[in-house]
Amino acid sequence: MHVRAGDTATHALVVIGEAVRHLPHLFSALRKLGDTGLGGDRVPFRIDRMFTEDGNSVFEFPRESRFESARTIDITVTPGPSRWDRFDLLLVTPTRITSDGRLARRPTVFDIAAALARRVFLLSCFHCGGPAEPHWDEFLDAARGLRCIDTELQWIDAERFSTRQQQRIPIGGVVGKMTCQGDLGRLEPLLRAGEYVHVGKNAAFGLGKICLAKGGPHG
Repeated sequence: MHVRAGDTATHALVVIGEAVRHLPHLFSALRKLGDTGLGGDRVPFRIDRMFTEDGNSVFEFPRESRFESARTIDITVTPGPSRWDRFDLLLVTPTRITSDGRLARRPTVFDIAAALARRVFLLSCFHCGGPAEPHWDEFLDAARGLRCIDTELQWIDAERFSTRQQQRIPIGGVVGKMTCQGDLGRLEPLLRAGEYVHVGKNAAFGLGKICLAKGGPHG
């Protein structure tokens, strides 16, 4: 990616559980990263504004001495009431799901739900004071009962530059859309959580972003 002086960009940062208390430290680290520069070319940047999902400003340049507290969002991830529906599951950024020990180039909805249930449980347990025992059987049962009506998936090759290893690392994955029908009601809370926490390998880099769109097209 090539950038010019004066270019602007907006980036999203998901901070989960106890990490919210450390947001000022994360902000300080990002500012120091801006001084150091991004990538192999060490491109410097400045943070002009930091704001929450609802538009509430946490920081605005040049008011550098003020850092407001961020509003948080509580997400309850328990199976919802049974409701049959047709929906689209969008894989927005390259999604890297492991199945049978290897990256799946055509993951199923069950593969995605299983990986997401595992990720949500671990985040809840270690960062949000959640239960130490997973309770995802009902989510997985709902995922098994889904019928995939149409699949439009493609593999996208991508890479990142590792400053530690001083080389480019492949992070390709699947993007596209899956149109499904089944008991969305029970599964929806898990998929909605996935819209925030992403799913699969390298989620911390922004990979595995999913989006649920209810009422997919009828054939």
